[in-house]
Amino acid sequence: MSSTNPRASLLPNSAIASLDLRCPQEAVDQILACFGSTAKEVGVPEELEATVNHSLYFNEGFPPQLRDFVYLLKEVVSIPAPVGVDLAIALDWYKQVEDGLASTEWADTAMGQCIRYTKYASQPTWSTSRAKRRELIHALVGFIQGHPMYADATAISAPPGSAADGQSFAELLTQDVAATVGKLYVS
Repeated sequence: MSSTNPRASLLPNSAIASLDLRCPQEAVDQILACFGSTAKEVGVPEELEATVNHSLYFNEGFPPQLRDFVYLLKEVVSIPAPVGVDLAIALDWYKQVEDGLASTEWADTAMGQCIRYTKYASQPTWSTSRAKRRELIHALVGFIQGHPMYADATAISAPPGSAADGQSFAELLTQDVAATVGKLYVS
């Protein structure tokens, strides 16, 4: 896995309470935000430097939910959080980069298809659009339920739409997600 790949790679542990990763700093930030009371980032062992860029030490052993959480982070893109935001993720890239092709020729990822068939649908009530919307909601709900900080949040918010009328794709989608996970929607 290359250092430019945004997904975390769980590698064999060098010690019983050491987690060695090849991932972006943002993924490590999420692990530390969720398990920081028992974890700290330490230097990467020299023998692992070719394959690892982060090592975490857990002074009380691994928390029970850590393994599932690291695997959850492998499925999303951890991105730099804007000012005033604790953590940020994207479910996936929109397009699959393919060398030698113009970006207009790149295929959509699974989540890119969900967005295209829902946000940009010419017929949003057709069965494909409804199915892709359910798939997108299911993916967001799964992430929220599996992420300790998102799961503990009391409310969910969406960025305002360009019309600022509360009816944007993101606002309506977030309302559905909030209702599904039983959290307050804040506009």
